[in-house]
Amino acid sequence: MTENFPKRQNTGRTAEIGINTVSTIFNDDFGWVFRRTHQEHDFGVDGYVDYVSPAGSVTGQFIAVQVKTGKSYLASSGQMHWYRDSKEHLNYFLNLPTPLLLIICNPENKECYWSLLEKEKVDFSETGWRHPIPKEKKLCESSMNEIRALFGAVENHVSEFEQDQEMLSKIEEDSFIQYSIPRKDIESLNILNLKKFIARITRNEKLTLAVQGKLYIATYGYEYDSREVFQIPEIRRWALAARNEIREWYLCAGEERYSTLMWIATCTCATNTKHFKKRGGRILVETSPQKAIRFVMECFDGLNIATEKWGWSKKYNHEISKKIQKEIFPNIPMPELE
Repeated sequence: MTENFPKRQNTGRTAEIGINTVSTIFNDDFGWVFRRTHQEHDFGVDGYVDYVSPAGSVTGQFIAVQVKTGKSYLASSGQMHWYRDSKEHLNYFLNLPTPLLLIICNPENKECYWSLLEKEKVDFSETGWRHPIPKEKKLCESSMNEIRALFGAVENHVSEFEQDQEMLSKIEEDSFIQYSIPRKDIESLNILNLKKFIARITRNEKLTLAVQGKLYIATYGYEYDSREVFQIPEIRRWALAARNEIREWYLCAGEERYSTLMWIATCTCATNTKHFKKRGGRILVETSPQKAIRFVMECFDGLNIATEKWGWSKKYNHEISKKIQKEIFPNIPMPELE
């Protein structure tokens, strides 16, 4: 009797052996989770492996996996097996946002060998490419720690948000928050640490409102320098660099006891740093009105961005704008809101 039915191809059967073997190793031996890519969405990656902590927590971390099954990928001599694929897949693999494991599976004894895809190790040719997989790198429990390291460190982000709540509970109406910039950051023009701190205290609206008007940015390491802050060239350069990177100066508007806006303005807008006067606790320095206006507009710009982001009222925006204006131009009143 002639059987007029479609035949299952051996290549498909062989590939299934490899996928099943790899999924069993990750699911059972490692205790992680193997997520197979749906055939309709298989553009070159067979699946993804989700890391599960020893306590059983799924952390959100994952790596990609591509499996080749067959004795043709296994080298009988030498120290390496070779993963081979098309140029199109190479481009796709190297653009993945996650590490990719290249795995070769022996369908007869179910032994698998693995390697992390590394661009530097690709052996490229006109017809395709290949990547070495050391014969000693078997996919088994002994390789678990090495593969685990590819996921990176697990971070407890929830604890950071809990710290935010603790910070909120400690911010009092008459308190202020001081962020001090060390001399080494000043001299190396390091703005990144301050940017990270500002990003942290403005990542939710409640925290932003709580610190509004209470932030004071200070410098330290120049305590024995007899010059005023705006007379120190390194600090002036840092202040100018900070203005190019930061727009959240509105957070400093209102803490008149320690005016961040004033020392930033004097450092970046002064035209004569040698001569100045002190009057009523304020330092009077010759400054460029155009530069000072530009700084005020930068402060307004940052405030407007926050206003739009959080949906603040025009009245609240105007109240903070008046404080900004008062610190930089104390003798020029802000027009009232219509």
